[in-house]
Amino acid sequence: GKQLNQGEAPSHQGKKYQKQRATKGQKRNSKTIQQAPLAMVPTDFVLDVVITSFDTLGSSIGTKIKMENESKIQVHDISPKLTSFILTYTQVIDSQGLEKFLEGVLSPYLGLLRSKTAVLLLEAIAEGLKLLPSGSLFSTEEALLSAMVGFQNLFRDGAVIITHRKRLLCSFAIILSKSIFRGQMDHKTILQVLSLFLDIFEEEQIDPTTQAALQLWIKKIGNSSDWASRVAEACAASFVQMGLLSQFRGSWNPMVASNDLERKMGAAIVFLASLSDEEGAASSLLWPAVHKGLRGQSPSSATAWYNADKASRAMIILENGCKLEILSGLGNGDIVVDKKTQQMLPPPPNVENLLTTAVEFLMNHIHALSSSNKNIGESVNNVTGTDAHSINTNQVSATFAKSIMQIRVFAESYPSSFAVSSASEQILESSVQAITSLDDEDSLETVTATSLLYAALSCGANPGARIKNISTFEICAKLLRLDIRLLEEPISAKEKQVACSVFHYARWGCLSIILPKLMAKADSSEASKISDVLDHIPSRALDLVEATPIDALLPLFDCVRGVANSWLPICGDSSIYPSYLSRTINALFSAMDDVSASRTSTYMLNQICSLIFRPELLYDEYRRLQEDSNYQAPIRSAFLKLKKMSSKARSYVLRAAVCYICAGWLGSGNSDGMIPGIGAVPYVNEIAELLTYKGKKIDELETKKSVLMGSQQESDTGLLLPPETDETSIVRGFLMLFISRLPGSTEGLDERVLKGLLHPLIVRIIEEHCFAPLKSGSSLMFGSVDYSLRIRSWQALCILSRYVSSEIAEFVCDSIFKALSQQLHGKIRYFLEVFAIQFARQ
Repeated sequence: GKQLNQGEAPSHQGKKYQKQRATKGQKRNSKTIQQAPLAMVPTDFVLDVVITSFDTLGSSIGTKIKMENESKIQVHDISPKLTSFILTYTQVIDSQGLEKFLEGVLSPYLGLLRSKTAVLLLEAIAEGLKLLPSGSLFSTEEALLSAMVGFQNLFRDGAVIITHRKRLLCSFAIILSKSIFRGQMDHKTILQVLSLFLDIFEEEQIDPTTQAALQLWIKKIGNSSDWASRVAEACAASFVQMGLLSQFRGSWNPMVASNDLERKMGAAIVFLASLSDEEGAASSLLWPAVHKGLRGQSPSSATAWYNADKASRAMIILENGCKLEILSGLGNGDIVVDKKTQQMLPPPPNVENLLTTAVEFLMNHIHALSSSNKNIGESVNNVTGTDAHSINTNQVSATFAKSIMQIRVFAESYPSSFAVSSASEQILESSVQAITSLDDEDSLETVTATSLLYAALSCGANPGARIKNISTFEICAKLLRLDIRLLEEPISAKEKQVACSVFHYARWGCLSIILPKLMAKADSSEASKISDVLDHIPSRALDLVEATPIDALLPLFDCVRGVANSWLPICGDSSIYPSYLSRTINALFSAMDDVSASRTSTYMLNQICSLIFRPELLYDEYRRLQEDSNYQAPIRSAFLKLKKMSSKARSYVLRAAVCYICAGWLGSGNSDGMIPGIGAVPYVNEIAELLTYKGKKIDELETKKSVLMGSQQESDTGLLLPPETDETSIVRGFLMLFISRLPGSTEGLDERVLKGLLHPLIVRIIEEHCFAPLKSGSSLMFGSVDYSLRIRSWQALCILSRYVSSEIAEFVCDSIFKALSQQLHGKIRYFLEVFAIQFARQ
């Protein structure tokens, strides 16, 4: 060793020493790298260390790690490694270890994980269980109840996007199907598990894989093939006869009708019946319970509400049975077509009788909600609230909305029912006559008439025909003028709030159904009549948005959006166009600001953007700005408002706005004479800023909004970014896509676009971004804000390089040489040199 340190050639003894030392090192290393069986790893270590450590990466640096290899940065995703580990681990551990591992995962521990981690974990476990022989996994009812707590904590506050929830529940269903449960299981536990799946698949059919897995799980629980059928039938009968959830037994409250727990329990019972293996058995399991609940329900006993609690629960069974196409004529062959007339025959008499009772009960309930009723008043006075958006009024309007939804479900499920159609037509005629006979400001009769009209329209009654010489135009105009006067009514202040809430809900619900049919039949000869009605809708909506309950904001929004789609082309060249457009935008924004439900708010955002960022409207605004520089430009103001609304938690707002407005700037095949890019000229400052904009990483709460909007934006705009686009570059990605689709200088590019948009963009980016003073100190640090600004600026200039013409060539050339003389990072210099080469080739 001494010889080597002194730089001399090693002697024979030195070589022997080196050989011995190397041999000892190899033996020592061979001991340290021996593999251990994976089954030896304790489940606690996997849960508390491996999975928990992986989960913390998502909220810090992410699961994609950048590593440098031979001067190249490579991205490694460790998510597949976790999936492979869990998949292998579930196969090598013994049955007791597997049971302990699953009990640890399917517990409140699950609610502590990020949804992405939970998805990876459950999908890997499900795949591993598929490879194991049947009977390898045992579980208990206590473990299942613990799993329910974990899922409830995970799904709390809607923090898990819909796609993740579907994947989680599909994996959970597979795990259930592979499990053998010890002992008897309470039917309430089964219904509680099934209720998890109802929120996800409420608006679409259940995934076949999930349904097959749940059917297998249900089959394993019972001791006979018809076990599920017998339990579903017994639960349905007990539910309607107030046996299940008996703690809610008492006087029926018309303001509430049925609470969320009752509705979930009833829907779960119907779902259990649908999982029965017997073909067509589900219908026969539920009809007896519906019949018992509605039997003896006299329409004339609306004030006493005789058996109203049983009838209300029976209609929950009937409603969900129709939705799952178990009880409806659409699903079980109840619809019969006459071979001669090719028309649908009405349902059987026993079904018609039940529908008659159900519809009449709902109409009486709606009548009670919209009138001064003692029971309603007592219920209202026990709740606190101050306006139309309070808990008090929201409760009544939500009950009203549920009753309307039930009527609509029955009408859609039994389109040939004479009971539903005749009742709706009679109520339509009487309510229209009552409305037209009222003063523009009237008493509680206004609430009753509008509520019944909305119920009739929801049943499918046709308002197109003239009713007693009353036209559809007159009905719409009267609904817009109507107001409620309650100063002289002998009711409390809280009852007045409830009456106003129900009235505004019914008014906008009626208009949302009537107006589309009205405008579909309108022609140029009726333009003057249309203008009288449509001109007042945005202003009226803006005045009444605060008084409208939250549940009714969507009908209000749809009314304003629908009339704007038809009215804006008519008044586009008139002097009232700017004010009408401004009022429309303000009304739409006011409705969206008051909505809290994510699905509704994202729908509204997409609809607003698709309405106002149309090519013809953007071009019209550009033209008006050229004629009058002081023009208020309502569309640009709306874009700036959306930009301001965007934040770390709501960056999806800006992405939606930029996506739609880029498509509007490009125009479409239907835009006659549209000049691509001309509408973007007034937005040059905003485009220059957003071309260097670095978005925020999308968290899981916001991803819910992004996923809901993504598919609709792509179909509406035709703008599709590459799938590998980084989430922080989506906004500028749409802008670069817009610039890349503009025609070249020799391809017919309009000179106004070149000199009014593209040249100012190039000059502004170079002056304000490429040579901006450093914010992070005297040097340009890798990954800093200044670094991101520089590299994004030169990337944007590479896209804009084909628009450098002789007017700005000297300025660009001087800027390039000035930048080349600076000390820059390799990545920044790469894009600078690309831009310089493209400029030289010009």
